[in-house]
Amino acid sequence: MNRNRVRPMWIQSLEERRVMASFGTPWPEPRSLSVSFPSDQAQVGAYDNVLRATLDQVTDRREWQETVLRAFQTWAVETNLNIGLSADRGDNFGSIGLSKGDPRFGDFRIGAFPQDGVLANALPFQTSSGTWAGDVLLNSQTNFFLGDWTSDAPINIPEANEKGAPVELYSVLLHEAGNALGLADQNRPGAVMHQTYEGPKGKLTDDDIRSITGLYGGARKDIYEPVRNDRRRDATRISYPIAFDGSKPVTIRGSLNSTTDIDHFSFVPLAGPQKVTVRLNASGISLLRAHLYVTDAAGNTIADAKADSIFENDLSLEIGSLADHKRLFIRVEGNGDDVFSVGDYQIELDYRSKEQQSPIQPLQYDADAVDDDDTAVAFDPSQTVDAIFSRHGLVDSELGLNDSIPAATRLEAIPGFLTATRYEALAAIGVNDVDVYSFKTPATLNGTITVKLESLGIESPTLLADVLDAKGQRVNASVTTRPDGSVAFELIEPLAATEYFVRVRASEQTAVRTGNYVITVDTATQPAQMTELMAGSLATGNANWVPVSVLKTQLFRFELQTLTSDRDLGVSIVVYDARTANVIASFAAAGGAAVTEFLWLQRGEYYVRVESLVRVPGAVSSVEYRLLADGISDDQGPLPIDPTNPYGGTTPYTGTQPTIVLAPNPYAGQNPYLPNPTSTTSPTVTQPITYQVPPLQNPWYFNPYYFSYQYNYRP
Repeated sequence: MNRNRVRPMWIQSLEERRVMASFGTPWPEPRSLSVSFPSDQAQVGAYDNVLRATLDQVTDRREWQETVLRAFQTWAVETNLNIGLSADRGDNFGSIGLSKGDPRFGDFRIGAFPQDGVLANALPFQTSSGTWAGDVLLNSQTNFFLGDWTSDAPINIPEANEKGAPVELYSVLLHEAGNALGLADQNRPGAVMHQTYEGPKGKLTDDDIRSITGLYGGARKDIYEPVRNDRRRDATRISYPIAFDGSKPVTIRGSLNSTTDIDHFSFVPLAGPQKVTVRLNASGISLLRAHLYVTDAAGNTIADAKADSIFENDLSLEIGSLADHKRLFIRVEGNGDDVFSVGDYQIELDYRSKEQQSPIQPLQYDADAVDDDDTAVAFDPSQTVDAIFSRHGLVDSELGLNDSIPAATRLEAIPGFLTATRYEALAAIGVNDVDVYSFKTPATLNGTITVKLESLGIESPTLLADVLDAKGQRVNASVTTRPDGSVAFELIEPLAATEYFVRVRASEQTAVRTGNYVITVDTATQPAQMTELMAGSLATGNANWVPVSVLKTQLFRFELQTLTSDRDLGVSIVVYDARTANVIASFAAAGGAAVTEFLWLQRGEYYVRVESLVRVPGAVSSVEYRLLADGISDDQGPLPIDPTNPYGGTTPYTGTQPTIVLAPNPYAGQNPYLPNPTSTTSPTVTQPITYQVPPLQNPWYFNPYYFSYQYNYRP
């Protein structure tokens, strides 16, 4: 039996909002976002990150890194956003981790790799894309140049080179930062968020500003300033806690809301100590470049300090002779009049001795930094990575405390999300350990409910899980698993205002039995609008092919569903480059399970081959399957794509901009690479493709939901 269907249709682009990318969704806790620069050793899917190799040719490293940060900060000054600089440990893009605030890297990671047909790609916030969300990936094959935006003179555009027509870097970054923050492309010429590159653009238009303020709650507000403190006489008083003795610092938060904003604070020196250190901390909080003053009651400046760089933007002043002052004043203003004069900060009063205080140290944010002699600077991961991400350091060592429904750990909603819509927690599993968690659905359900478990660390346990009701019975849910140990449940017909339980344990069939993991519950997820590539029924040992055309480089999410419940049956997928027959990717799903894969595909032609598998050789049966896909990144292209001539034309188009084309399938059950089209064997290539089963105790299964059947291309 070989009953299949392939739909001749377009998978529409992000502009049509039928793909996984969710525009119009703000980031949670938008006043605590961060940008980081991964190492050039980090992988972007199957590609090397070549950000520094690309942009070091454009300008000095500090200058292009400041340009990246300026692009994000230009949006932040208009609304309720803070963009801080974060260190990056250099983990691969898309690594399993927290959807926001992962201690290993920033929320927005910047990278570059070769991409055909686009200038760059970016991903907005969406829980389905994990740590891919927020990433901005430049096309390393682009002829970037940096315009002089400090002058009102026209931008001097250089000549074309071997990479083609010159493209202004800041303009592309400004657009991609808008995408990463959740803004969809517009069809308004002149706007930064126009869907195609129209030349240098260094300023947001009114349309751009309306879009970002509409998404993040209007114009920027100072949430720490209920009463204006622009004047010295209206200074905000810093109060000490009850029984304060100076053994710990006292802190207060503030914010400069505009380039002309000034904040004043006052405090009464603590009796006894003769010195106090006044600090302004902005590193990791925002990109504020501040000027800090301490003045006496008459307004005379006692001391001041200013940040000349956004890369070192913490300030410290030591004030002595405290007995001479009944009250002291602090003034904070921007050091300059550009976008880096805006942002949140923290004021700290510290009466301890210098030996007890932590010195101000510049953030070691560049994993590939070099010193003046071009010698690599050792990157200290202890400054950027929490020990919980190592299997040698468990986040907790509990055993037996939450092993049952009555003793379940209640998941707490995380800040920035509506009540009962998002839960996220870090946990650890031990040998023979069981963890049980509870969560309650909101009173009104707007979509599906997704429960996800993701192991952390290079060597991590494969997790098994169940979703239960209050009686301990399994609830109806579809399961998606991946070879990296992650498991996702999508509850079928969940109930509102109902308590559910998640039971977690480590698989007994893997060598690693302990480790840390992230558990997330998303009760506001809308059903995925994925497009069906193939579906049908295959007799065991048979294969089906479908040709796919990708019109521009994009990150795609594939989901393979094996609808037949028999776990002795399965389906494997192999993606081939149509020109070379090279294997691009392969994955498989056992009966009754689904597998999700993220895959960067360049513009070009591909074939997707689906094959039915059987665990018992010689058994005759058939298996039902579905293969879904959609693009989850958004791109900025140099020119519109003509759908009737996607590889040569530049005619402007209207309506849908396709990213994948599905032609009528002439290869049902056939191999397009062989002279004999009725064969279903692997493609004919000069370097053969071999089929290899991983050396597992049970050769198909990592756990009851997933088996691995790998296609390894061997030169």
